[in-house]
Amino acid sequence: MAKGSKHARQRFRKWINSYPEVSAWLEKYGDLEQQLDDNGGLVKIENFLPTFVAEGILEMLQGIDEKTWNLTAAGDDYVHNNIRHEFLSVKQGPPGLQDVFRVFTLLLPDSLFTFSAAKYCKAGHIVPHDDRAYTQVLMDDGSMQQCSRTIACIYYLTQGWIEADGGHLVDLEAPGGPQQHLPAFNSVVAFRIPRWHEVKPVTGDRPRYSIFGWFLEPGKLYELNTGEEAPPQQHSEAVHGAAEPEQQQQHAAAAVKQKRKKQLVAVK
Repeated sequence: MAKGSKHARQRFRKWINSYPEVSAWLEKYGDLEQQLDDNGGLVKIENFLPTFVAEGILEMLQGIDEKTWNLTAAGDDYVHNNIRHEFLSVKQGPPGLQDVFRVFTLLLPDSLFTFSAAKYCKAGHIVPHDDRAYTQVLMDDGSMQQCSRTIACIYYLTQGWIEADGGHLVDLEAPGGPQQHLPAFNSVVAFRIPRWHEVKPVTGDRPRYSIFGWFLEPGKLYELNTGEEAPPQQHSEAVHGAAEPEQQQQHAAAAVKQKRKKQLVAVK
């Protein structure tokens, strides 16, 4: 999309605010939860949105003032559920950003959610972790509800990203060993939580833009990592005979889905 193209921006914003067009486009991906169940807990979708929409979202993120981006960084601190990471993020950005987030919520319209935009500059990264976390959500009645992350969703937006640029998502629970996912333009990766993964440091000079977030369910659906658990490739032979990562993922997903049903009945 050409910079400063008023017509192009209007077309992109009109599309993301058209429920019939957005829902019709996303319907072709089917049931996200079923896809996750059928693919070992992780799915990748290429050409996720129309190209002009992806270009419009990218232009929006590129236009965010540097002062608006917030540094998201921490060291390992399991007491506060932190692991080493460093990147920039924004939740309340320019007009239209919330409309972009709303597009992704249609993947699981009955779930609670939280989404943000991200900008990984050179060396930006996240060390191995499994995304388990609790989140306080403000409900429509004004009450606060503690929720658990259940599904992660990342939408990649930088055009022309190549292997040498780094910033890969590494799935540490992939069958056969760790699998790298290039953050290709207009692609989505979604996976069930918990799932061990990491984001490799960005090595190129261009920033890596994305939309990321989680779908949530009410309640504490799991215990948080206290630092005693290690990523799969760091497990020693002492755990021989324990459930394999894929089996652990299936058991965790089944437990979360069962508890989710109970929680939703209570909430309703």
